[in-house]
Amino acid sequence: MRPFHRLASLLIFALLLAACASPTAVAPATAPAIATTAAATAVAPTVVPANTAAPTQPVAAHDKGLFFARPEGGAGPLLAYDLSTGSVRFNLPAGRLSADRQHFFAAAKDGAATQLTGYDLATGAPNLLARLDGQWTLGAVSSNGHWAALSRVYPDAQKQQWTDSAYQSEMQIIDGRTGKLAQAVSLNGNFEIDGLSTLGDSLYLIQYLPAPKPDHYEVRVYDRNTQSLVDGALVQKGAESEVMVGDRWDAVGSPDGEWLLTLYLRTKEGTAFIHALNLTNRFTMCIDLPFKADNLEQLKYSTLALAANGRTLYAANAALGVVAHVSLDDFNVIQSAKFQPVNPTIAYNPLPQSMSVVAPGGRALYFTNGAQAWAYDDQKAAVRPFGGPGPITGLGVNLDGTRVFMARPGQPLLVLDAASGALLGFSDGVTALR
Repeated sequence: MRPFHRLASLLIFALLLAACASPTAVAPATAPAIATTAAATAVAPTVVPANTAAPTQPVAAHDKGLFFARPEGGAGPLLAYDLSTGSVRFNLPAGRLSADRQHFFAAAKDGAATQLTGYDLATGAPNLLARLDGQWTLGAVSSNGHWAALSRVYPDAQKQQWTDSAYQSEMQIIDGRTGKLAQAVSLNGNFEIDGLSTLGDSLYLIQYLPAPKPDHYEVRVYDRNTQSLVDGALVQKGAESEVMVGDRWDAVGSPDGEWLLTLYLRTKEGTAFIHALNLTNRFTMCIDLPFKADNLEQLKYSTLALAANGRTLYAANAALGVVAHVSLDDFNVIQSAKFQPVNPTIAYNPLPQSMSVVAPGGRALYFTNGAQAWAYDDQKAAVRPFGGPGPITGLGVNLDGTRVFMARPGQPLLVLDAASGALLGFSDGVTALR
């Protein structure tokens, strides 16, 4: 799906989504039989590995004593706060954090080329992996950080000259451990990277149709075993004619790599739904949310958070005053709660993104509209204000669920009591982070 720049990449037109499917839509993937250094098509390999050293064993974030804030969303910069002092230990450029939170990659322009860099999440030290000829953007990282998928960026003037039959898309899958080219893909049409399976054998793509001026799109699968697109789009079994209209807004991946969960906004209807893509078995489901907005600006305060169990998902929107508890066991909203809608009133430009985090056990949610925060108690189905007002650029919860970490721009990290919201000091008891 989109490289999730949550504000910048909102489409200005509504697109028809034919992407909700059952497990029967496409045959499940099997263990890969992949030649990891051969290109799949006639595209010449353009990657020069920059570092082939053996990877180090990743260390969990709480073992590093760090809190990771993503003030601009899942494709933006990463700030690492030291949990012993509350200060910023290091910051990383715009990039992607793997779903297991062990690996971070960034793609940056280097003259006429693009550098793919991996970063040590204990120290922030860069490791130049590969240099690609031309301009590329990082579209997806596998849940375990083994694979990174990039797509070529063409000049707008060039794309404007393309007809439907002449439209081209190029992608490359890079081994995140060695920097070597694993697959080069060239397709006729307008494709964007959606997701990448843990094994690296399935590349999920959004195909925009018609290519030059799209008004709808489909989810497609590129199979690295067959080195080709799987025939047909992923569509809903028994509901092939159902019209799903929405703009991609927010997304979260499960740490085990099974799910990519994307929030879509139906801008014309003022509603929203979750598009659940199973990256392992190649099927999708759609879940309608109890959101009803008067305008797009209200919908933009929507946010997603996935519990550590990988089965409990929350969607919240402070401007609408709604929290929804979604179960991935039956793909339904099993509980929702309403509270007094709030629009940000602080003068801060730009306003930080809305974001949310689930406490261990999955029974409590903490979320923000970028200006103030709330806590949702799933057992009581109740929402309460949490902490004081002011711009918020990150939220986290410690391993036992007793402390909430809150990042504010230009300030040390704050530690709050999860039950009361009272401000606390740093101590050895708050260094473990979820």
